[in-house]
Amino acid sequence: MRQIGSIRYDFEKCTFGGGGLCVSAPEIALFALSLRAEDGTQTKLNGQNAAFEGLDERGGTLTAHYSFECGVHVRLHIACSGERTAFRLDADVPADRKLEWAEYAPVCVPPLLERDGEGGRGKILWPYNEGALLSRLRDRESDFLRYREPEYPSLGSDGIYPNMVESQFLAYLAGGEGIYLGAHDSQCGTKSIDFEQRENCIYLRIRAYTDTGFGENYAAGYDTVIQTFKGDWMDAADIYAEWFAEGTGAAFKKSYENPDLPAWYKNPPVVVAYPVRGHHDTDEMSPNKLFPYTNALPVLRGIAEKTGSSVMALLMHWEGTAPWAPPYVWPPYGGEENFRAFADALHAEGNLLGVYCSGLGWTQKSNLVDYSREEQFEKENLQKIMCAAPDGSLPLSNICTAQRSGYDMCPACEETGRLVRGQAEKIAAAGVDYIQILDQNHGGNCYFCYSKEHGHNPGPGKWQARAMRRLLAPLTGKNKPLLGCESAAADCFLDMLRFSDNRFELVMFIGENVPLYSYLYHEYLYNFMGNQVCMPLQPSPVNYLYRVAYSFAAGDAPTLVINDSGEIAQHWGQRDFSVMPDRDAALRLIAGANAWRRGFAAKYLCTGKMLRPNRVDCESIRIPIYPGLDDLVVPRVLTSRWRAADGTSAQVLINHTLQDCAVSCAPGRLRKNPAAPEDCERTDGNFVVPALSTLLWEAD
Repeated sequence: MRQIGSIRYDFEKCTFGGGGLCVSAPEIALFALSLRAEDGTQTKLNGQNAAFEGLDERGGTLTAHYSFECGVHVRLHIACSGERTAFRLDADVPADRKLEWAEYAPVCVPPLLERDGEGGRGKILWPYNEGALLSRLRDRESDFLRYREPEYPSLGSDGIYPNMVESQFLAYLAGGEGIYLGAHDSQCGTKSIDFEQRENCIYLRIRAYTDTGFGENYAAGYDTVIQTFKGDWMDAADIYAEWFAEGTGAAFKKSYENPDLPAWYKNPPVVVAYPVRGHHDTDEMSPNKLFPYTNALPVLRGIAEKTGSSVMALLMHWEGTAPWAPPYVWPPYGGEENFRAFADALHAEGNLLGVYCSGLGWTQKSNLVDYSREEQFEKENLQKIMCAAPDGSLPLSNICTAQRSGYDMCPACEETGRLVRGQAEKIAAAGVDYIQILDQNHGGNCYFCYSKEHGHNPGPGKWQARAMRRLLAPLTGKNKPLLGCESAAADCFLDMLRFSDNRFELVMFIGENVPLYSYLYHEYLYNFMGNQVCMPLQPSPVNYLYRVAYSFAAGDAPTLVINDSGEIAQHWGQRDFSVMPDRDAALRLIAGANAWRRGFAAKYLCTGKMLRPNRVDCESIRIPIYPGLDDLVVPRVLTSRWRAADGTSAQVLINHTLQDCAVSCAPGRLRKNPAAPEDCERTDGNFVVPALSTLLWEAD
């Protein structure tokens, strides 16, 4: 047993012991591997079953050597510097096997805090779908976002980077201390970054997919880091941010210095999402009252007038083929003439047009309308470009199966890029300003593929992000529509997917939202609130107001989902319209907030860096969630703090409730009027934020 950093390692037994926030977990090996045979058969190797061959130490790095009877040889390298311990793993494999994945640098932590007061110590910070702070594991395990072993075909909600997990780390926090586990991989290789209940602990893990071929040896070219720290979730994020700024992020331009961004990006719109057929995803797809497209103009004008903002009409069910039936979407439903007239009318009034697309799926048959590509699929032998399972078979995709049946296209195939780009170029030529080109491809990445015929190594790996970047590159740049994806873009795509459907509400199923994504990446991009599908809050006239305020405080643009009567819905997919948001209150809240975003505070909220907020105390309110989950308890005034490129900083305060709210904070200056921000008044730190209003506070 040797002490390295804060953890003790028994190299002969291939286990690790407690230290600091870790707990002893003899059932967890120092490393685990997955091998694949040519026929796809998987063999998992556990380090505890390896033969230990000894230790050597050079230049401060300790290397443990292991071998397995199947001919696999492993070298685990560990180097410690202060509070940080860095791990790398090398492996030699037999000629008839490929190393699919390796996980090492294990961390086992005590039970979570348990929000109902039962046992436990801490919380887990997870960069999942914008940012999650989990305090009760059974919330996640009882839900559709529960832990699953990654496999293909996927449901799309697994803890995969780059995907629903947008950064390469996670952390455990307890009592003002924390332990950070991060992969500092500038090549952005595919990883499972997740956690699960084991026998005596919660196991945090980073599983690296190696991107190797059969008989190819593996050497991790980056550090996987365990680091202890003091503080909260922002302190954990700071560790990753420091690496990211010098690693992957060093190649990306920040928004304030990027000449390729359209003018509207620094003058953000209110996004208005709606379908032109049906009323929800699996409805009967007859035209609704917002078709023809120009029928929506009076509704959009009214929203623009009430909010004092431009609007972006973001269309659903607009495809001329079938709703959510990629890759073919063009021409638009009803033909091009009215669609183009709609785009022209929007632009003439200073507004914008966006469309949802459905990513890299291939639709064989729609389940909503009479639409099939089965004959083309067979005639053109298109199975050759579809993602394959480990055994080489072609399973049906698990994505949006209520709407369609089909497969997932592999972006390593040039035909995939030709199809997707061909459709996007036609959309752009029609005057569209924004294309959510990768709806259903969360974070911007593709799904696993084990094909041996696509020019990539069989299995997931760093080829995925490279292939996606190669596919998207011709569609990005000056004078081209902005692109986006479902969820926020993983950090390897920050320069390509700059405006995405950030559905932070999904985190409410498993824990507490924290604006981790904006804290890390807001200087590079911002997103919009998203269509809020699968929203877990119980319908009420006011819960929408909280979500708008949360999105604003996180630096994102607001979204209105409307029905075909122009009324504001709770979220996309709503079927019971008996309880609707308070329309007047919502438009008033958005108008006040967006006046700051489009005015004096644009340098903070559009292109600034999120900072740790100064403390603001006020009353809280309780917002009910569906039965089985704890109610949300949130401040009546939400806040966030920002630093602009000119070095100035300020903190926004937004009251999302229908009553004025007293707050207490440090002395400073208060700006109340976005049209005349120079009119400041001194405050001793005790003042009132009026109902449904936004103020700007600059602490001394």
